[in-house]
Amino acid sequence: MIEIRPFLNTDPPALAEVINRCCKIESVVSASLLEHAVFSKICFTHDRLLIALKGQRLVGFVHLGSTASDDPKMSTLTISNLLFDEGDDITATALVEAASEFARARGFSRLRIGSSPENAEYYNGISSHFLNVGIPDFQHVLPTLYTLGFKELTAWLCFECDPQTVRIPFQRKHMLYRRSHDVVQVIDPVFDSNAINLVFSHLANSELRLIERDTNLLVGRLIYASLAHSYPGWPSGGVDVLSYIPNNDDTVIDVFDYLICELVRQIPDSGLSPLRVHVSETNEAHCDLLLALGFDKIIRSVHVGLELG
Repeated sequence: MIEIRPFLNTDPPALAEVINRCCKIESVVSASLLEHAVFSKICFTHDRLLIALKGQRLVGFVHLGSTASDDPKMSTLTISNLLFDEGDDITATALVEAASEFARARGFSRLRIGSSPENAEYYNGISSHFLNVGIPDFQHVLPTLYTLGFKELTAWLCFECDPQTVRIPFQRKHMLYRRSHDVVQVIDPVFDSNAINLVFSHLANSELRLIERDTNLLVGRLIYASLAHSYPGWPSGGVDVLSYIPNNDDTVIDVFDYLICELVRQIPDSGLSPLRVHVSETNEAHCDLLLALGFDKIIRSVHVGLELG
């Protein structure tokens, strides 16, 4: 018999155990890490984190996002995280039923799991998997959700390279940018969106800005974070590109290309490695470029949805 109840302040150690059992990530997730990345956020409320108990043992949970991630126009409630042990279909079913009941009571007709990194208010950064906030296609959760009626909506890809070994030669187009533009690094930038500031508030962020020298026009921005600098005790290494924001229509891939190459050239001086870039699978131009630069595709995170009917 599975009991579902809201989160209690004594749950974090057991929640961390579930994450460590269910996910292959870079380091052991602790209760203090979850406090930093989840519970201390101003959008967190106890009623949206539902706990599954078998007897006195915590065997799974579903985190139903926040009002900031709700999409009333699309009648969609976005789930931040859903985890249960491999083969435990009973717990999975109980959690999905509880999430569906919660959503229906608030007028939603769809559940979604997965959002882009800049819209992921929780768990963003405790591993490269959670930066996509979808479900890695190698994780046992995904096939179980398919049997419960979820359908694939889209996917994000994580590409990785070792900047200590990858060498990117200067191209003519890069030299032209260097002659006419400046690359400026901004540490802990303040973003022009309250929602994005909320999402990235717990990460050690930096931003590369490409600025046209004659006009002082901001051409594009590359936002990235260092997990090693974000969390005390996190293993050294790891820089994740979270977002690329062009100043206008992203019709010229050369700006993205140039900023990624600049970052690859700068990182060896910091001693951090590897470099990961998170890109929508539908953005074929960026995906092809990263492969051509020597990145490897390491994670495909699937976004899924369920029609509640």
